[in-house]
Amino acid sequence: RADLGQPADVRAMCDRLQTELGTRLRCVVNNASLFLPDTALDFDDAQAQAQWQVNLMAPMRMGRWLAQLHAGATSAQASLIHILDQKVFNLNPDYFSYTLSKLALHQAVALQAQALAPVLRVNAVAPGFIDAGISAPFFANPAVRNLRSQAVPTRRLGLAEDIANAVVFLASDASAYVTGQTLLVDGGLTSY
Repeated sequence: RADLGQPADVRAMCDRLQTELGTRLRCVVNNASLFLPDTALDFDDAQAQAQWQVNLMAPMRMGRWLAQLHAGATSAQASLIHILDQKVFNLNPDYFSYTLSKLALHQAVALQAQALAPVLRVNAVAPGFIDAGISAPFFANPAVRNLRSQAVPTRRLGLAEDIANAVVFLASDASAYVTGQTLLVDGGLTSY
Protein backbone atom coordinates (compact mmCIF):
# COMPACT_ATOMS: atom_id res chain seq x y z
CA ARG A 1 0.00 0.00 0.00
CA ALA A 2 1.11 3.50 -0.78
CA ASP A 3 -0.19 6.96 -1.48
CA LEU A 4 0.70 7.11 -5.17
CA GLY A 5 0.36 10.89 -5.09
CA GLN A 6 3.50 11.03 -2.94
CA PRO A 7 6.77 10.20 -4.74
CA ALA A 8 8.40 9.07 -1.47
CA ASP A 9 5.55 6.62 -0.82
CA VAL A 10 5.91 5.16 -4.32
CA ARG A 11 9.63 4.67 -3.74
CA ALA A 12 9.04 3.08 -0.34
CA MET A 13 6.50 0.68 -1.86
CA CYS A 14 8.96 -0.28 -4.59
CA ASP A 15 11.73 -0.78 -2.02
CA ARG A 16 9.46 -3.12 -0.01
CA LEU A 17 8.67 -5.11 -3.15
CA GLN A 18 12.33 -5.34 -4.03
CA THR A 19 13.17 -6.63 -0.54
CA GLU A 20 10.36 -9.19 -0.61
CA LEU A 21 10.57 -10.37 -4.24
CA GLY A 22 13.72 -9.02 -5.88
CA THR A 23 14.06 -9.94 -9.55
CA ARG A 24 11.42 -12.64 -9.11
CA LEU A 25 8.94 -9.79 -9.59
CA ARG A 26 7.92 -10.24 -13.22
CA CYS A 27 4.86 -8.04 -13.56
CA VAL A 28 3.48 -4.83 -12.12
CA VAL A 29 -0.12 -3.96 -12.93
CA ASN A 30 -0.80 -0.28 -12.40
CA ASN A 31 -4.54 -0.13 -11.80
CA ALA A 32 -4.70 2.75 -9.32
CA SER A 33 -6.19 6.03 -10.39
CA LEU A 34 -7.70 9.16 -9.00
CA PHE A 35 -11.07 9.89 -10.64
CA LEU A 36 -12.39 13.30 -9.61
CA PRO A 37 -15.06 15.27 -11.47
CA ASP A 38 -14.22 18.60 -13.07
CA THR A 39 -14.60 20.43 -16.36
CA ALA A 40 -12.42 22.59 -18.57
CA LEU A 41 -14.11 25.63 -17.01
CA ASP A 42 -13.93 24.74 -13.32
CA PHE A 43 -10.89 22.52 -12.78
CA ASP A 44 -8.89 23.16 -9.63
CA ASP A 45 -5.10 23.29 -10.07
CA ALA A 46 -4.38 21.25 -6.92
CA GLN A 47 -6.97 18.59 -7.80
CA ALA A 48 -5.65 18.36 -11.37
CA GLN A 49 -2.06 18.04 -10.10
CA ALA A 50 -3.11 15.32 -7.66
CA GLN A 51 -4.65 13.34 -10.53
CA TRP A 52 -1.50 13.78 -12.64
CA GLN A 53 0.66 12.51 -9.77
CA VAL A 54 -1.41 9.35 -9.28
CA ASN A 55 -2.50 8.68 -12.86
CA LEU A 56 0.71 9.54 -14.74
CA MET A 57 3.74 10.21 -12.58
CA ALA A 58 3.39 7.19 -10.27
CA PRO A 59 3.23 4.82 -13.28
CA MET A 60 6.33 6.50 -14.73
CA ARG A 61 8.14 5.99 -11.44
CA MET A 62 7.06 2.35 -11.24
CA GLY A 63 8.32 1.72 -14.76
CA ARG A 64 11.67 3.30 -14.01
CA TRP A 65 12.01 1.25 -10.83
CA LEU A 66 11.02 -2.06 -12.48
CA ALA A 67 13.49 -1.45 -15.34
CA GLN A 68 16.26 -0.65 -12.84
CA LEU A 69 15.40 -3.83 -10.91
CA HIS A 70 15.97 -5.89 -14.06
CA ALA A 71 18.85 -3.78 -15.43
CA GLY A 72 21.33 -5.71 -17.50
CA ALA A 73 18.79 -8.14 -18.93
CA THR A 74 19.19 -8.70 -22.67
CA SER A 75 15.51 -9.48 -23.20
CA ALA A 76 12.26 -8.56 -21.50
CA GLN A 77 12.31 -10.11 -18.07
CA ALA A 78 9.29 -8.24 -16.76
CA SER A 79 6.08 -6.52 -17.82
CA LEU A 80 4.47 -3.28 -16.78
CA ILE A 81 0.76 -3.11 -17.55
CA HIS A 82 -1.22 0.09 -17.12
CA ILE A 83 -4.98 0.16 -16.77
CA LEU A 84 -6.35 3.02 -18.84
CA ASP A 85 -9.97 3.86 -19.66
CA GLN A 86 -11.98 3.62 -22.87
CA LYS A 87 -12.37 7.40 -22.49
CA VAL A 88 -8.99 7.81 -24.20
CA PHE A 89 -10.60 6.46 -27.39
CA ASN A 90 -14.11 7.76 -26.78
CA LEU A 91 -13.56 11.36 -25.70
CA ASN A 92 -16.11 13.42 -23.85
CA PRO A 93 -15.36 16.50 -21.75
CA ASP A 94 -16.49 15.26 -18.33
CA TYR A 95 -13.84 14.37 -15.74
CA PHE A 96 -11.57 16.72 -17.64
CA SER A 97 -8.33 16.45 -15.61
CA TYR A 98 -8.71 12.69 -15.15
CA THR A 99 -9.18 12.22 -18.89
CA LEU A 100 -6.13 14.35 -19.69
CA SER A 101 -4.00 12.30 -17.29
CA LYS A 102 -5.18 9.02 -18.85
CA LEU A 103 -4.56 10.40 -22.36
CA ALA A 104 -1.00 11.20 -21.29
CA LEU A 105 -0.57 7.72 -19.79
CA HIS A 106 -1.86 6.17 -23.02
CA GLN A 107 0.84 7.99 -24.98
CA ALA A 108 3.41 7.07 -22.34
CA VAL A 109 2.78 3.35 -22.96
CA ALA A 110 4.51 3.45 -26.35
CA LEU A 111 7.21 5.80 -25.12
CA GLN A 112 7.97 3.70 -22.04
CA ALA A 113 7.99 0.55 -24.17
CA GLN A 114 10.68 2.09 -26.38
CA ALA A 115 12.70 3.67 -23.59
CA LEU A 116 12.68 0.70 -21.20
CA ALA A 117 13.31 -2.01 -23.81
CA PRO A 118 14.69 -4.59 -23.97
CA VAL A 119 14.40 -5.01 -20.20
CA LEU A 120 10.64 -4.37 -19.90
CA ARG A 121 7.56 -4.86 -21.99
CA VAL A 122 5.04 -2.08 -21.39
CA ASN A 123 1.41 -2.46 -22.42
CA ALA A 124 -2.03 -1.28 -21.33
CA VAL A 125 -5.61 -2.43 -21.03
CA ALA A 126 -8.42 0.07 -21.64
CA PRO A 127 -11.68 -1.17 -20.07
CA GLY A 128 -15.09 -0.01 -21.13
CA PHE A 129 -18.22 -0.10 -18.97
CA ILE A 130 -17.40 -2.59 -16.21
CA ASP A 131 -19.93 -4.06 -13.80
CA ALA A 132 -18.07 -3.67 -10.54
CA GLY A 133 -21.01 -4.82 -8.43
CA ILE A 134 -21.66 -3.00 -5.19
CA SER A 135 -18.58 -0.82 -5.61
CA ALA A 136 -20.21 0.90 -8.59
CA PRO A 137 -23.49 2.42 -7.35
CA PHE A 138 -23.91 4.09 -10.75
CA PHE A 139 -24.88 0.70 -12.22
CA ALA A 140 -27.17 -0.21 -9.29
CA ASN A 141 -30.04 1.47 -11.14
CA PRO A 142 -31.46 -1.17 -13.56
CA ALA A 143 -32.36 1.52 -16.11
CA VAL A 144 -28.77 2.79 -16.17
CA ARG A 145 -27.41 -0.79 -16.41
CA ASN A 146 -29.71 -1.50 -19.34
CA LEU A 147 -28.89 1.78 -21.11
CA ARG A 148 -25.13 1.22 -20.73
CA SER A 149 -25.24 -2.42 -21.79
CA GLN A 150 -27.34 -1.52 -24.86
CA ALA A 151 -24.65 1.00 -25.89
CA VAL A 152 -22.11 -1.84 -26.15
CA PRO A 153 -22.11 -4.08 -29.26
CA THR A 154 -21.83 -7.22 -27.06
CA ARG A 155 -24.95 -6.00 -25.21
CA ARG A 156 -23.45 -6.61 -21.78
CA LEU A 157 -21.34 -4.79 -19.27
CA GLY A 158 -17.80 -6.04 -18.84
CA LEU A 159 -16.68 -7.98 -15.81
CA ALA A 160 -13.55 -7.74 -13.69
CA GLU A 161 -12.62 -11.15 -15.13
CA ASP A 162 -12.57 -9.67 -18.64
CA ILE A 163 -9.92 -7.19 -17.56
CA ALA A 164 -7.99 -9.80 -15.57
CA ASN A 165 -7.89 -12.15 -18.58
CA ALA A 166 -6.47 -9.38 -20.77
CA VAL A 167 -3.83 -8.54 -18.15
CA VAL A 168 -2.83 -12.19 -17.79
CA PHE A 169 -2.46 -12.46 -21.56
CA LEU A 170 -0.27 -9.36 -21.75
CA ALA A 171 1.90 -10.60 -18.87
CA SER A 172 2.28 -14.11 -20.26
CA ASP A 173 4.77 -15.65 -22.65
CA ALA A 174 1.95 -15.85 -25.19
CA SER A 175 2.46 -12.12 -25.77
CA ALA A 176 6.26 -12.08 -25.51
CA TYR A 177 6.51 -10.14 -28.78
CA VAL A 178 3.91 -7.53 -27.78
CA THR A 179 5.00 -4.20 -26.30
CA GLY A 180 3.81 -0.60 -26.54
CA GLN A 181 0.22 -1.67 -27.18
CA THR A 182 -3.16 -0.92 -25.64
CA LEU A 183 -5.74 -3.68 -25.62
CA LEU A 184 -9.31 -2.41 -25.60
CA VAL A 185 -11.57 -4.51 -23.37
CA ASP A 186 -14.79 -2.66 -24.00
CA GLY A 187 -17.16 -5.03 -25.79
CA GLY A 188 -16.61 -3.12 -29.03
CA LEU A 189 -17.80 0.20 -27.60
CA THR A 190 -15.10 2.23 -29.32
CA SER A 191 -15.60 0.46 -32.65
CA TYR A 192 -18.64 2.62 -33.41
